[in-house]
Amino acid sequence: MSNYLIQDTGVSIKDVSQLTVSQIKELADQQGVKPSEYWNQTIQPELSNHNIPFEFSEPTLTEIAFCEQFADYKLRINYCKESEVFSEGQYRFYGGIAVTPSLNEIIINVFVGATQVDFARLEHYVEKIRQGYWNSFPWTQKTSLKYGYEFFRVTLGDATQERGEPIYPCTEERCENYGEHHLVDRADPTDLPVHYCDLMTGENYRLQLIQEQGDWLIDAETLRPLSPTESASYASDLMWLAAEAKKLNNVQGDQQKATSHVAQQV
Repeated sequence: MSNYLIQDTGVSIKDVSQLTVSQIKELADQQGVKPSEYWNQTIQPELSNHNIPFEFSEPTLTEIAFCEQFADYKLRINYCKESEVFSEGQYRFYGGIAVTPSLNEIIINVFVGATQVDFARLEHYVEKIRQGYWNSFPWTQKTSLKYGYEFFRVTLGDATQERGEPIYPCTEERCENYGEHHLVDRADPTDLPVHYCDLMTGENYRLQLIQEQGDWLIDAETLRPLSPTESASYASDLMWLAAEAKKLNNVQGDQQKATSHVAQQV
């Protein structure tokens, strides 16, 4: 795969890192998949192929052998709530990596304001570490003040301009992206992440709960006219999702009322 979108998509922007969320949705719709699926299947592999601006020294056999241990380390993504993207001179820092040998864990720290291009680079660096490039990183050795274990940490960035859409950590427990992240369109300051849950499909239909702003709604799609049997299945799934949406919206409304009541008392 090349570094550019060659197919006729109707989108004039060729560099995949410059696609907006709305354009990614348009491309996903053309292929009949969700934007998250299009991102994982098409855009993410594309970004991984980009020439990432970081100096690597070819590892020795000893270094490669040393880094074999990292293949079994679990990877955890930490979306920072306090650390934000910052600059020093011409450098822009967007995140970091921490390695804790005693816990067999590698952590990607994603700074507030980081983009999907930044995230792709951080993932790429983790793969480089696992391949033997440990000594190419300017590690700082630290000791956890709270737990007492030692870990290695590095803050990462580069001199390129900010590219791609900002990352929005997902805190909606019912969303299929919960614990991961969404993307938001930097060109639209009112753009909010879209949450999806409870996908139900038939041979010729697709139903899913979706939340864009406020209430949970039902996203319904039929591919062709339904047979009587499939129509009954569609109606049953639709009624179940309607009940789930009503329940979620009632809970959400009760939470908002409780928050308002506390605010008034304060």
